[in-house]
Amino acid sequence: MILLDNISIYRPGSNRQDFILHDQTTCFSDQTRVGILAPPGSGRTTLARLLCGIQPPDLGKILVEGSVSWPIGYAGLFHPHLTLASNIGYIAKLTCTERAEIEAITSWMCEDDAIFSRTVSSFTPGERGLVAFAVSLAVPTDFYIADEKIMISDPNAVPRAERLLRERLEGRGLIFISRNAKQLDTWCDIQKVLISGKLIDCPDAQIGQKMLDLAAQSHIERSSHDAK
Repeated sequence: MILLDNISIYRPGSNRQDFILHDQTTCFSDQTRVGILAPPGSGRTTLARLLCGIQPPDLGKILVEGSVSWPIGYAGLFHPHLTLASNIGYIAKLTCTERAEIEAITSWMCEDDAIFSRTVSSFTPGERGLVAFAVSLAVPTDFYIADEKIMISDPNAVPRAERLLRERLEGRGLIFISRNAKQLDTWCDIQKVLISGKLIDCPDAQIGQKMLDLAAQSHIERSSHDAK
């Protein structure tokens, strides 16, 4: 369970006049898959960092029961000058996960055991994406977080990636923050839309997109009226 209790997050340098979340209280229950439709520039990554425990709120508190992942596919944990095997060793220690489990999932995902002896800096963008995706899902957690990206781009590996993601989501929660309404409806059962610092429930992400469009049009009309 993740509880946001009267959370406010302000944009840096805004003197608390411009917010990403404002007095928001929301509970994400165990084993639920929640999509948050958020337009560009709305603070998706900041919200993901909050949920992962990386960034504290400016006001309010966040309560977490269980464990929460880092964003799916995030490669920032890897040291570029170490081999993948060494990186996995450190990640296994940090997360109290069996190293063999991480290596087995990564090997299956990449279909290349030789990759473990190479430094991360030698990876192609595609290899880096595959490894980051596999390792982020190989570490067991109660809640997975996805920041815009939930799937890899390599079409040859997509079937394996989808299978792995569905298997790892069994009995676990997901919070997927994205501007892509179609992907949110594909992977999530509960939908919310981020409008004016509030997470608003909506039946599906397509309706959420219409809500965003109406809110944007209303903002344009108010701005036009104020300029007169």
